[in-house]
Amino acid sequence: MLSESNQWKEVNKNNPCSLCDRTSWCYRSDSGSAIVCGRTDANKVPLGWKYLKDASDGRAIFVTEDDKPSNLTVKQKTSKNQPLLSHPPKKITLATLPAIVNDRPLPKSNQIPQWLIAQGVPVHATETRYFYSKTQWVSRFEWKDTSHPKGHDKTIRQGHNKLNGQPKWSKGEAEWLPYRFEEAVNNAKGKWLLAVEGEESVEVARSLGLAAITWQGSSWGESTIAAHLQQLKEKGILGIVKFRDNDAEGKEKAKKLTLAGQKADLPIIILDPNDIWADIPDKGDLVDWVTWGTQQGMKANDFIACLEQCASQSEQLQPKTEPTATDRLKLEIQAYLQSADIFDKVRLKGQICSTYRISNRDFELLCQALEKKNSTPKANSSLFC
Repeated sequence: MLSESNQWKEVNKNNPCSLCDRTSWCYRSDSGSAIVCGRTDANKVPLGWKYLKDASDGRAIFVTEDDKPSNLTVKQKTSKNQPLLSHPPKKITLATLPAIVNDRPLPKSNQIPQWLIAQGVPVHATETRYFYSKTQWVSRFEWKDTSHPKGHDKTIRQGHNKLNGQPKWSKGEAEWLPYRFEEAVNNAKGKWLLAVEGEESVEVARSLGLAAITWQGSSWGESTIAAHLQQLKEKGILGIVKFRDNDAEGKEKAKKLTLAGQKADLPIIILDPNDIWADIPDKGDLVDWVTWGTQQGMKANDFIACLEQCASQSEQLQPKTEPTATDRLKLEIQAYLQSADIFDKVRLKGQICSTYRISNRDFELLCQALEKKNSTPKANSSLFC
């Protein structure tokens, strides 16, 4: 009989789940008469088993036919920073892509620029280019290095095309939107959008069928992120689910995203990777988790289900205070300035002028002031003081 004293162990390759036959994310009682399985439909239980009830994390508990119901509860690990909700969670649905993608950037043995070689990048390094737009990209140069914990080392460089079409190794003056931003906007209306750290994590998420974004390294500023979140909010995205990296930098970026969400009045959910994968290594990320999970037999729908389940059970970080009219105006003008679509700019300008009852001339003055403030961060603009 199932009782409170039962100990639960995660299934593995040698002892897979008796219901779904997978080797991870399911738990078996020490007696073997009960299983927690989030993949098995409670209405389609295999012969010899029956549905008992849901565990506290929402996954179903099944027991053998000859077992009797009990008051057993299965608790999910709770992050100190992100406590589980005490009330039944709202189902979080992540934005997905309409089809399997086949445009993932691949490493190439391109000729390494001499200036990079002079900085210590070996000539045999590979280059992977991640395009943020038709004229902006990030290059990841990687090479084998046995002294490095992961067996390889890397360096990241920004690049853009000048007005004459010639490439230049710098960020340039133009604004950088998040990586895969347009794709996310086109597929995330009415859903939650996954945010990760690094272009490769975005590509791994896309390989699972998920829409995802990341910010370029130098774009992890609170104001920049807030302006992008404002654009996502206007496009109908419900909120952001952030899979942070397992290090101090990951926590810091999660904090910035949370504060930016407060400015943009957009809900943010921060996932603690240790709650998803107990053995995640230091500096581990989404790429590492998916690599490990795939080795355990997890499929794309398993990863998505796990992320949605954890997000649904996590605390939604709502804005602490209502943004002022001035805060909203600045964010909306920032979104206008960053938009590359002329039709979208015309719509936004009309909307802003109408909502805040400002003239076209005042609108242009505010745009000029905000652009000046963005280009010279230490200077103060009297229009926004």
